[in-house]
Amino acid sequence: MTAIFTEAPATLPLHVSGSVIGLSSLVLALLVIGLGLWSAPAWRRWGAFTLAMLVLTALLVAFENVAFRRGAPVGSAELGGLAERALWAVSLTWFVALGWRLSIASRGRAPARR
Repeated sequence: MTAIFTEAPATLPLHVSGSVIGLSSLVLALLVIGLGLWSAPAWRRWGAFTLAMLVLTALLVAFENVAFRRGAPVGSAELGGLAERALWAVSLTWFVALGWRLSIASRGRAPARR
């Protein structure tokens, strides 16, 4: 949604709404998944990793909001794009790490029968 509705004045409210919904969903999903993994003894380390990624993601969301604000001290440095890219790199790191873990775990197993 944020790629369709740019930062042009006519579509800026839709751009901001799409960003808020997407980032809130990501933070909420990391919280729910992190707590779920934390409660399973075999996955406790991955739960801790997920909760750590949640904290880092939330900090980057806050920094991104400050970096895009024009009146903020950091806003004049125009670090919004850098903050946005760092946020998405961190959030995608979780998916890559968990996918790697699941692929390692499934190597020794035979495929399920139909």
